[in-house]
Amino acid sequence: MDLDLTARLIRGEPVPYAEAVAGEFHSFQVGDSWGPPWSTTWFRVRGRVPESWAGRPVAAVFDLGFGDEQTGFTCEALAWRGGKAWRGVDPNHRWLLVDGREIDFYLEAAANPRAAESGAEPAASMLSQQGSRTLRRVRRTERP
Repeated sequence: MDLDLTARLIRGEPVPYAEAVAGEFHSFQVGDSWGPPWSTTWFRVRGRVPESWAGRPVAAVFDLGFGDEQTGFTCEALAWRGGKAWRGVDPNHRWLLVDGREIDFYLEAAANPRAAESGAEPAASMLSQQGSRTLRRVRRTERP
């Protein structure tokens, strides 16, 4: 099952669902980078479950660039379906069950930088990490 992705970068504070999905989305491929520090990228995920899979459970699996990090201070996303918050996606919760044959939902993905854990003092401010470089790379979108 192939999933088609499009993305919309939003800098600054998060925006409401209706505002985010009304904007222009651009083509996005697995392997593309996303997420300047402290930004939000909205991904639209679309696809179709093959007829031959009818009656079997199907899940979409995501690796938004988690690395070996635990939940918190990494990228994470909130899945939206039908205009309502649906489920979180993070290093420990990568699967989203798919209902029906048509796949069409959004991921509101936060590009959180890692907190300074140790090193020379004073540690760089996390806010100073804001900029135009991207932090994350989508590595996987598929069924298990």
